[in-house]
Amino acid sequence: MVDDRHGKIGYGSRMKWRKADRQQKRIDTEQAQVNAQRIVERAIRAVEKQERFKSESELNSLIQWLPAEPLLSDQNLTRASLVRAILVEANMLYADLRGAYLSGATLCDADLREANLKRVDLSSAYLTGANLTGADLLWANLSDADLMGADLSGANLSGANLSNANLTNANLSNANLSDANLEGADLSRANLSNATMPKGWVFVGSDSD
Repeated sequence: MVDDRHGKIGYGSRMKWRKADRQQKRIDTEQAQVNAQRIVERAIRAVEKQERFKSESELNSLIQWLPAEPLLSDQNLTRASLVRAILVEANMLYADLRGAYLSGATLCDADLREANLKRVDLSSAYLTGANLTGADLLWANLSDADLMGADLSGANLSGANLSNANLTNANLSNANLSDANLEGADLSRANLSNATMPKGWVFVGSDSD
């Protein structure tokens, strides 16, 4: 009986310890999320009040320390200066980035679905694997951008500058490329099925050679 009693006490203690451990992990996770959100909010305030910074590099020094998968979805970042910002795997779903400056920014695997990117400057930006499904890139500057494997299905690229862009393996199905500048662009193995191409462009099949 004594051994059984001690066994039950030991089991109960272990259960309490496991419960406390789970609670602590939950608290740590929630605190990490709060801290991450605070960093994001600081970054957004910095973008909105750029005049407070002495230089662009000072602003970028804050932006580049955004946490993994920054939560920028549905944010108003119109005309924001995010030159060379590090936004890998950023959640920018529905974000308003009209006229924003993202030249040289790293947006690999970022979620930019349905984002408003009209007249955005993404020249020389890294967008490999980014999801731009349904994004509005009207008159956007994507010259020299790396869009290898990016999903641009259903995107509006009318009038966009894609000169010398890397679109290898990109999904451009149902995209609007009317009046786009594709001079020097690499469309190897890109999916162009049902895409609206610029005048004079003709392709055979669903993939570009």
